[in-house]
Amino acid sequence: MGSCNILLTCGITLCILIAVIEADDSCDSALPFTPNFDTDGFKCQVTWTDYNVILRSLLNDSANILSVVVSAKQNNQWVGMGFSEDGMMVGATAMVAWKSPTGGAPLVFEYHLEDASPEGVVKSNHTLHLLKNPMAALDGDGTLFMAFQADLSKSSAKSAYTLYAIGPYNDLPSADGVLEQHDATQSMPSSF
Repeated sequence: MGSCNILLTCGITLCILIAVIEADDSCDSALPFTPNFDTDGFKCQVTWTDYNVILRSLLNDSANILSVVVSAKQNNQWVGMGFSEDGMMVGATAMVAWKSPTGGAPLVFEYHLEDASPEGVVKSNHTLHLLKNPMAALDGDGTLFMAFQADLSKSSAKSAYTLYAIGPYNDLPSADGVLEQHDATQSMPSSF
């Protein structure tokens, strides 16, 4: 559901009512970019209504290939989606994206969550066996999209649970990718 901002402008003899509609992302929305893999047959579900987190995914059972596009409304925050054996952060693997502080394309990296401190959230590129380079995009209303594809049969990440996290408001990661502690998290059994 979108939001509607109304502006009433009045002059000496004329009042004009202007409505600006901002469309939020939904399962019916087209993606604002083209992922580097096929998205035909994707299942779509709102997984966290507080942040309008939407998971578009397809698990090819025979090949054990998981294709994901996750989106979330953000306010200069990082957005993460992780995989966990027990639903807990420690030991999980996560993909995390945020808008570029320099105005370029959003950044996306893989992290291994070794412990609950910011120092224990370590950039990695070996836990989740990614088949293609992950991608990220930001649409005009501040929704961040992250796309990746992984071979779960070659991955050491366990995907029994899916984790979501939103970083602190107006606090993007530094150039070295160190993440500050999240503002909010969600954990649920995986259903791809």
